[in-house]
Amino acid sequence: MDQINFNYLFIGTLLIAGTLSVVSGLVALVSGLRSRRWPCITGVVTISKAVSVRTKQNREPKWAPQIRYQYTVNKTKLTGTSIRFGMEGLSAGRKFAATYIDRYPVGKVVQVFYEPDRPENAVLEPGISVEHLWPMGIGVALLVLGFAFVLHELSRVAS
Repeated sequence: MDQINFNYLFIGTLLIAGTLSVVSGLVALVSGLRSRRWPCITGVVTISKAVSVRTKQNREPKWAPQIRYQYTVNKTKLTGTSIRFGMEGLSAGRKFAATYIDRYPVGKVVQVFYEPDRPENAVLEPGISVEHLWPMGIGVALLVLGFAFVLHELSRVAS
């Protein structure tokens, strides 16, 4: 009985994690596609630095760009931090972070693309990129694995 409960828990976890990952990827993908039609306004970069991100699994730090920019929409001063959709939580080596630090130095005048109905939702690079595909790919893999375990469990129970 304990083994069956563990199997169901494992399968359920795979299916839930896969579904959440696919949905997260789809939301970022749709947002990225919509952002290509957003209006843009001039802004200025106020913070541009690489931040160290350490995880328990990895003793070596990874690096993420931290970019902050200010822009004004309808006389309201706003601050943005998103470079593009799909980059949230993304970190890698120093070179990865340096690419964005070099591209967006402090004081640089930038084009800020903002959502018309929610101008606080803004990005510097509209559209989609490879980062949009990772959550969906991982989610699909988890779902396939989960359904494979479901089929295995059903065949085991049936026999």
